[in-house]
Amino acid sequence: MAIQTRIVNGSHTEVYVGGGNFITQAYPTNFHQFFTRKILTPSENISDFMEMTATERMALEQSDAAWIEPSKELIMAWDSAWLINKRRYGRYNRDTGFFEGNGKLDITTEQAIRILEIGYIRLAVGGCLYIKPALPTILPVTGD
Repeated sequence: MAIQTRIVNGSHTEVYVGGGNFITQAYPTNFHQFFTRKILTPSENISDFMEMTATERMALEQSDAAWIEPSKELIMAWDSAWLINKRRYGRYNRDTGFFEGNGKLDITTEQAIRILEIGYIRLAVGGCLYIKPALPTILPVTGD
């Protein structure tokens, strides 16, 4: 069964599932919520959600329960490292519990620590860079 939609009260979109399944956030988060039906807010879209079985829900609940908040020092170091020339290229997202950078929204604490350890990569003018890291991203590349 797939997520279904219907209009309620003439103007609100409700998403719902049956068959003992659940709806939860489709975007990366460590704080999942589970519904069998939900009225979408004006900023939400059906694509923001996915359907899952009771078994999948249990696994996700265990994963969320195992999440540990990163230290304030790590969050400050990350946010500072991603602020370059008054432009923010990444941040720690308190709403999802993930670090973000270069468009990646699901960077774990362990990955963030490793990215900060690697540090900035500097290129001379006209230089090029090819890296295939085992990490989702690196700090922004800067020029000399």
